[in-house]
Amino acid sequence: RLHAGRLRQGYAALGELLIDFTPAGVSAQGHPLYEQNPGGAPANVAAAIARQGGKSALLSAVGADMFGDFLTQAVAREGVDVSGIQRFDEAVTTMAFVSLDAHGDRSFCFARKPGADMLLSAARLPLGLLRACGIFHYGSISMGAPASREATLFAARGALAAGALLSYDPNWRANLWSDRGEGLARMREGLAPANVCKLSLEELELLAGTDGLEAGTQALLAAHPALRLAVVTLGPDGCFYRLGEKTGRLPTYDVAVVDTTGAGDAFWGCFLASLAADPGLLGRDAEDGLTRALALANAAGSFCAGGRGAISALPTGAQTAKLAAEGPLLRR
Repeated sequence: RLHAGRLRQGYAALGELLIDFTPAGVSAQGHPLYEQNPGGAPANVAAAIARQGGKSALLSAVGADMFGDFLTQAVAREGVDVSGIQRFDEAVTTMAFVSLDAHGDRSFCFARKPGADMLLSAARLPLGLLRACGIFHYGSISMGAPASREATLFAARGALAAGALLSYDPNWRANLWSDRGEGLARMREGLAPANVCKLSLEELELLAGTDGLEAGTQALLAAHPALRLAVVTLGPDGCFYRLGEKTGRLPTYDVAVVDTTGAGDAFWGCFLASLAADPGLLGRDAEDGLTRALALANAAGSFCAGGRGAISALPTGAQTAKLAAEGPLLRR
């Protein structure tokens, strides 16, 4: 069931809020240094929405520790409603150590055995936020532990019943799953109720059995009746989308890449802000509006990749619009 009219402007994201320790040079002794940054894909998307001028809330869990304090304060400074962030003594705040290659592309090592985000409780979710939001966004990482999986599915069902549109990010991290088969099954379970999703080329192949953009997205929509829009982010090659039988591909913007952490979340947060303002973007005759929204999202992702960290590098609406209007396109 999708909206034909205007969505409620509230936006809620559920999932991990964690510390990204990102490379910051070397010490006088030649040892690697790391900078403490706020991160976690759903948190990044919530902050991206707020930077674009939207009203967002985050439903997550952190430890009762200094990292939990830091993260809650950092997200609150972005204007995100943090009343849905739970605190736990039983586990420390989750941490991710980020490694960047020569092109700014990243890989992760997680300290999460367990992390507080795995303890997210359905019983403690703020039902008022779920019932008020127009778009509910979630990812697959919260599907990896019993408590947080129950909370994710409970929240998705509740938001859908209240009339929200469901947004999903598969966000595959192989090293977070001890059993690859179970990880893929849980990732597919999260996709089942979604109306719109953002995925990488790797995630497309995992979910559809092919990395062919046309065939893979067609298979996804055919297998998931609720899914109307699938967007595949392609890094320097921009993005590809499928809306029903309509497909398209848009280039991204040419920036000096520093750190790609959070760039996909900046992209999707910007797009969801556009979608909340105009749910008609999912209509049959909305191709022009959809491509404009995705071009703007490409600008947001590119802007983020030109900075360091995730949340700290997110663009405002004005910065996104400026890059979209003036920035050179990256042609490859």
